[in-house]
Amino acid sequence: MKKDMDGAKLNNINPLTAKDLIMAVKDILVHIDDFPTTATRANLAADLGQRFQAHVAGLHVKRLPNVPVGVEFSNIPQEYFEIQQEEIDKHAEAARKIFEAAVRRVNVSNEWRVVTGYPSDAMLRQARYADLVVVGQKNPEANGQAEDLPDGLLLATGRPVLVVPNNMPVKSFGKNVLIAWNDSAAATRAVHDALPLIEPGAKVTVLAVNPERTGDHGQVPCADLCLHLARHGFETEAVALTAPAVGADDMLLARIFEQGCDLLVMGAYGHSRAREFVFGGVTAHILKQMTVPVLFSH
Repeated sequence: MKKDMDGAKLNNINPLTAKDLIMAVKDILVHIDDFPTTATRANLAADLGQRFQAHVAGLHVKRLPNVPVGVEFSNIPQEYFEIQQEEIDKHAEAARKIFEAAVRRVNVSNEWRVVTGYPSDAMLRQARYADLVVVGQKNPEANGQAEDLPDGLLLATGRPVLVVPNNMPVKSFGKNVLIAWNDSAAATRAVHDALPLIEPGAKVTVLAVNPERTGDHGQVPCADLCLHLARHGFETEAVALTAPAVGADDMLLARIFEQGCDLLVMGAYGHSRAREFVFGGVTAHILKQMTVPVLFSH
């Protein structure tokens, strides 16, 4: 027993290897619809599946048939629902082809799932059993097909949610990372959820915007987090910017552009979602204006 206490036996434990570290992500869930923008997120999910030797599940949610307002259900002809169902099935088949093309390209373990209902509810139920959830930025052309995505997932899943922007090809990922740090529980969770996604040797910047307004950053803002990340093998840069007249969201977006970042890591909804909806907030603004994938945790 004494040998255990003084470390003689503990020193024989093999150190973690890179392969051990990537075991953290083994199940990836990606939302798939049939819009052209879906291919970007499907390809990214497949690439991550290959990198982590993970299983990638593509989920398509068939919408419920629409019942006209003010019309008695019994008065609607059966043909009306049959036509709708044909259209719904056509969207599902197109979505399947997008997903299969993505996973076939990298030959990753995969699974195709189709359910009927509301996208946020279906994603929420299945996200509980995934290590990483991949969704797209809200699509203005979705016409309700992706109701409450991605917003509804950020608060409720308890899992890291990677949101991929529309109309922005992902040329690299996890090689030039910006961490939005505000010393909050959500930001802390996001940082640790992001560790497997950051490439070895990546450029990692920890940015605190107007740090005097949030948390307890210590004598040098971001320094403690940078030291922690250094122990994980990452070289980091601590940056603190003070500009009371400029919102944190705009400063983050500007930094992403200036630095050419390919991943933003941040906590989701520091205030209640209702308050952010009414008054605006960093999460809501980033979701609208994002130009790179964003890993959110709450």
